[in-house]
Amino acid sequence: MRVLIGAAALFLLVWGNQAHAVVINPSFESGTLGWASTSVGRFGAGVTGAFATDGIRSYRIFSQTTCASSFCGRLSFSNGQFRSLSQSIDLTSVDELLFDTTLDSSGGATAYQSFIRAAVYLGSTLIWSSQTHGTVTDIAVDTSAISGNVALSFALEATGSGVDSQSDWFFIDNIRAAVVAVPAPHTIWLVMVGLFALARRRRAEKIVQLSS
Repeated sequence: MRVLIGAAALFLLVWGNQAHAVVINPSFESGTLGWASTSVGRFGAGVTGAFATDGIRSYRIFSQTTCASSFCGRLSFSNGQFRSLSQSIDLTSVDELLFDTTLDSSGGATAYQSFIRAAVYLGSTLIWSSQTHGTVTDIAVDTSAISGNVALSFALEATGSGVDSQSDWFFIDNIRAAVVAVPAPHTIWLVMVGLFALARRRRAEKIVQLSS
């Protein structure tokens, strides 16, 4: 009886302490609410209606030319310059982070400049990067070994030095966390009722055996 009660109590305690990661404003439908932006160098950014995979908005980071999005002029970039968008997320009990991206440029379907790349970080750890044009949805990053609050950052960055004759674009949308499944409250109570019923039945059987 005591073992069953202890097991039920532990079950409730574990369920009560399961963390649910919440990405604030994951599809930028409320602008940049919940997000912080940092920039070093000639990069621009903002919410846009282009390339949205969830809702009607996405977020775009882009390298600037003198006209920002066309071949109006060339600007130089140096290694280490970047523009990022970040948010702290509790990854306790989270299996995966998922997001959608589109890479494009004012030059059309051509490769990014060799010294420009789109990148995603957890803290200071690079978890994804690309220089290939196109839309990729449901990019999944395993976070099962990570616990606690970690900064999730999306960045367009210079990994070398050069002159950008086009504007390279990084669109981000539909950022979500796949949380470890936990029982719903009603399921827990059903389990507890079953445990107590089983305990009473076993106790009743024991009394009958002793009396006979």
